[in-house]
Amino acid sequence: TLENPSGNTCLLVISLELEDGTVLYTSGILAPGDTVGEVTLSQPLSSGTYTAVIRYEAYDANDLSPLNSAEVVVTMFVE
Repeated sequence: TLENPSGNTCLLVISLELEDGTVLYTSGILAPGDTVGEVTLSQPLSSGTYTAVIRYEAYDANDLSPLNSAEVVVTMFVE
């Protein structure tokens, strides 16, 4: 599950990318408390293990100006 925690005061856009920069998923703008339970990838992946990045981009809730961002490196297992 991808989420913008309810205690946040900013909006988030969350994306999932392979380590080569291929974007597999980008959420819409998530308000505090919003979650995404299932995602549809932009392309199918062959079975295997992948290094991927979950990228969080934060925006001001009043004027949508960019704030900070964060990246989390994860291992994906595709069956």
